[in-house]
Amino acid sequence: MKRTLYFPLLVVAAFTSSHAMAAARHVVKTLPGYSCAMLNLTHEQEMDFNHPPMLYSEPRDGAQTMGGAAEVLAVKSDTAPVNGYIPALQMNMKSGWIKQALIKPYAAAADPTARCEPVLMSDGTQGFSYHHD
Repeated sequence: MKRTLYFPLLVVAAFTSSHAMAAARHVVKTLPGYSCAMLNLTHEQEMDFNHPPMLYSEPRDGAQTMGGAAEVLAVKSDTAPVNGYIPALQMNMKSGWIKQALIKPYAAAADPTARCEPVLMSDGTQGFSYHHD
């Protein structure tokens, strides 16, 4: 009897778990006022794991760090630097500041026609949409 009950329970459990999965993460909307940027590091800076590029809570040297900067990040468009810093978003949508000298406009060396656009994802995080013109 145990054997006959086990199989139907296993089938019900598998069916239930497959239908309980969350919908795939997807783009909700673009983030107006933001553009994609990339880190602009020398080879030596890329290899310096003791001093990675950071996002800061304020646009000044010595401000509290918010975490490391990603290779591609969303920066506030058409904003003048403040003390040499530009506003940028972390993946959790929190705003921080990065040194302007550490970033450059987005450009994919492997695909010069690729464009990047900062977006809001369905899970509330910041993401990127890559497309071609």
